[in-house]
Amino acid sequence: MPYYLAIQVFVQLCKRFREIKSVYLRHGLTEENWIPALSDIDLAVIIESKLKIEEEFSFLNAFWNHHDRMKKLFPMLGEIEILNDEHIKSWTQFDIPGYKSMSWKLLYGTETAKSQFPANRQRLTVDSFNYALRFYLGYFLDRFDAKEDSCYLASQDLKRLVLKILKSLNYMNGEDSKKQIVVGGLDDTTDMLVRVLTGLEEGVRFITRNYNNDADSKSSDKAWLGDIDSHNNVVFENRGFDIGALAPWDKAIQSIILNYDKRVFVVLKDELDASALKGCIAAIRPVFAQERTMPVIASSHLFKYMLRYYDPFEYTRLVTYRIVAYGQDVVSEMPPPDKESFISYLVRQTQTVLTFPQCHTFISPPSPNWFSGRELEWNLNKSLFLKLYLEKRVIKPWYDEFLIECQKHYPEHFTKWRALKGTKDTALSREWFRLLKGIANDVHNCLANSHIAERIA
Repeated sequence: MPYYLAIQVFVQLCKRFREIKSVYLRHGLTEENWIPALSDIDLAVIIESKLKIEEEFSFLNAFWNHHDRMKKLFPMLGEIEILNDEHIKSWTQFDIPGYKSMSWKLLYGTETAKSQFPANRQRLTVDSFNYALRFYLGYFLDRFDAKEDSCYLASQDLKRLVLKILKSLNYMNGEDSKKQIVVGGLDDTTDMLVRVLTGLEEGVRFITRNYNNDADSKSSDKAWLGDIDSHNNVVFENRGFDIGALAPWDKAIQSIILNYDKRVFVVLKDELDASALKGCIAAIRPVFAQERTMPVIASSHLFKYMLRYYDPFEYTRLVTYRIVAYGQDVVSEMPPPDKESFISYLVRQTQTVLTFPQCHTFISPPSPNWFSGRELEWNLNKSLFLKLYLEKRVIKPWYDEFLIECQKHYPEHFTKWRALKGTKDTALSREWFRLLKGIANDVHNCLANSHIAERIA
């Protein structure tokens, strides 16, 4: 009943805005496995595409202000994607959220969302696995905290994420979302992590066996990456970790690596059975208990996929700088990703590029300092990287070199960015919106006049 009431009140709010053409209920409550008090109400709001910049910005300000007040009464209101009736066509071409838009439920207005996801089994398989991997690397690890083992709600939330990850992996085998998953017998968070890693390991083997037959090939095109050795910067250093505590699991742990941001990657040997995996994770957790975030734990096979296919820019970041705290330098032994992997990664950023200018954080930032922070800069650069590739077919594997290319082709954007970054005046958020919205429009226009979504895998 509280969920039903929240949806009804939200719809009534939307009816007050003439700019809104339709409201959809997305996944979550449209599926059987939602959990009261833990599952959110995820929605899509489709607005008129012919609004002027000033009109759209004013609407977004008013909408998010009303939303904030409503959220205090209905905390189950979750992620809200705002798109216009033109951008939705590009947004639904990519990733599992685009595929699942076929099952959205119209709550208000006229039908404006029609999934453009290509009928391609390989795309669905790879996107499903990447979606599951994204939840593991982000939401799951963010909530995976040893201090919360005894908290019932935290445990149930982790179980919900396990379900979401395994459910996404189901899309790989042709049975898709109708296949029921029962997540039972999970005694603690370590059991949950074992379940997730086992599922991801099975998934990555399925993908590399059926689609990426060159996964272990040494014939990857290195020419376009330039001289990798000239970029290579590796430091061998313990970093003060109590590695001795891991001695009983020496044969199971292949490497411990830190990236530039000091994120820890623990690379395990392939094909550990569930019992060995659980024991190894139990030993790892206290060693890194003081770290800001839980280490990324992955088998060698999964780690290689992460760097060669899922996020090849992480590969070049690690080549540029990494600390090997234990074991082998597995990055130097790994064949580099090919150019197509970088292109696929960039194009998969389309959904974020299209929705970021309308999102709550951008329109209602937590503080004036947010406009000079890293999140905004990263999203701006990512948007320009995608724009540059779509417009000029220019792509660079090294972040700094790619940024220089963007500055060369779009100097006006960087001039604007520097001018805006130098002030904390929140009134200039309208100018920030104008800048990001213009880039999003350019990205959509490029996609509308190409068939790139059908070519990537």
